[in-house]
Amino acid sequence: MSGFKDCSQQAYEWLTGTRTPDVNLANTAAALLKGIATGGTETTIVDTSKDFDTAAFATKIAKVTIGNIEYYRAISACAGDTITITTILDAVGSIAVVGSGEGAEGQVSIRCHGDLIGEVGDDYSVQIVQGTATTADDIATLNTTTKTLTITVNLDGSSNPRTLAAGTLQTLLGNTVGIADKFEIPDGFTAGDLPIGGDAVPFAGGIDSIPVPVDAPYEILMG
Repeated sequence: MSGFKDCSQQAYEWLTGTRTPDVNLANTAAALLKGIATGGTETTIVDTSKDFDTAAFATKIAKVTIGNIEYYRAISACAGDTITITTILDAVGSIAVVGSGEGAEGQVSIRCHGDLIGEVGDDYSVQIVQGTATTADDIATLNTTTKTLTITVNLDGSSNPRTLAAGTLQTLLGNTVGIADKFEIPDGFTAGDLPIGGDAVPFAGGIDSIPVPVDAPYEILMG
């Protein structure tokens, strides 16, 4: 008989457990509820057309489609029009690495945070320069036009050049008003003096957070 394909052997193997059907379990999970988000955050789905009981979807899974990606996140709570889920994606601050960390040279990883967290930090750079004042101090300034964080290492009282230790820079950034809320060195440092002069070091690697947008389709799955 033309066009007939005998699948009886495969069916027998599936029934007896010797063959497992090739299926995508995520796509076959039963949907308890489907809706369209009216908004949300990185950790919430908001649907103002719904009123959720606090225990309605405990231990269930939320599937949220943002762009072309389906995000599956555990549900931790429900209240009113809001479902709380594990974070879709937190913002990541850009990082600039100064110094080699080799030999006697120190190394620090300066990270953008606060208003500069995410991809916006990739537009910034940091530069350590030799100052000319004989004040024996270090100054951190931010030029918002050139988007450059400048660390000025001034001369000592006898007009001699000074060094800048990695730990000193960490303290300077943390104690300077207008700088501490934008730049930090959170992960420690390699002890030693940092190089003074040279080109500015760009920040890179910033990632924006992903909140649940208006009109994002969502489903509540069995979990």
